[in-house]
Amino acid sequence: LVIAADEGVMPQTREHLAIVQMLHVARGIVVLTKRDLVDADWAAMVARDARELVKGTALEHAPIVECSATTGEGVDALLATLDRELAQVGERAANDAARLPVDRVFTMEGFGTVVTGTLWRGRIATGDTLTLLPGAHDVRVRRVQVHGDTVDAAFAGQRTALALHGVEKSQIERGDWLVAGDALKPSRLLDVRFELLVDAGREFKSESRVRFHLGASELIGRLVLLEGKALAPGESALAQLRLETPAVAARGDRFVIRNWSPSRTIGGGVVIEPVG
Repeated sequence: LVIAADEGVMPQTREHLAIVQMLHVARGIVVLTKRDLVDADWAAMVARDARELVKGTALEHAPIVECSATTGEGVDALLATLDRELAQVGERAANDAARLPVDRVFTMEGFGTVVTGTLWRGRIATGDTLTLLPGAHDVRVRRVQVHGDTVDAAFAGQRTALALHGVEKSQIERGDWLVAGDALKPSRLLDVRFELLVDAGREFKSESRVRFHLGASELIGRLVLLEGKALAPGESALAQLRLETPAVAARGDRFVIRNWSPSRTIGGGVVIEPVG
């Protein structure tokens, strides 16, 4: 959770923390950046504000690290803290069917179409055949890289770049998915459990137009409450998302909901079942 030391806790910081909570992130680090721009007293005040902010959340006991990208102060401590925290996180299962949310696509000379993303599940190896969803287009993996290094395979949790054969850059966009097998199907209807943030500001009315965030995708649709016509801040209810374009979702996926306008995080939840 990044907080600029010269600005302190801002509305955007609170929104980032709300997203952390909606996604059920269990571990984290609070990082105070731009440490070179403030004195020790100011930095201590911002650290106290940050600790107060995360009280009662999964980050309540998270380490707080001060650093500066300009001077390099605290960078070694940040890297050491990341290593220490990661050592306490279990590895994801590599035997699940591969699932990669595409967050960037570009063309590289000698490689063709390249996509990047963080591998959610399974493993992807050179030569694998994957399906690009929601368009149901089959592609073959020509090369796999993890943090710039060419590898035989990438595993769940790793930042991954894939050079693909059989698809043009114009056929892929941010928010698409690469998956192995046929376990996932695009759907415009999702049965969900929706939770409205305590500080949402006002009640949520059924059938409101919303922005649905899953993986790297932002989809527009209406959220229909199945338990009443409105939801008060801090409450949750069964609901159905009726999307204008299909989502590639699986049972148990965590998602974030933002207002249609103005765009602001108001809640999130979990997918119970894609419908059809």
